[in-house]
Amino acid sequence: MYQIKQAILSLARLHDDPFLKSLIPS
Repeated sequence: MYQIKQAILSLARLHDDPFLKSLIPS
């Protein structure tokens, strides 16, 4: 689960997607 969260966070940072960032607080 942790790896999945990190992967999504990485994608959110890569695309600078505020929606994904709001779904998963850093």
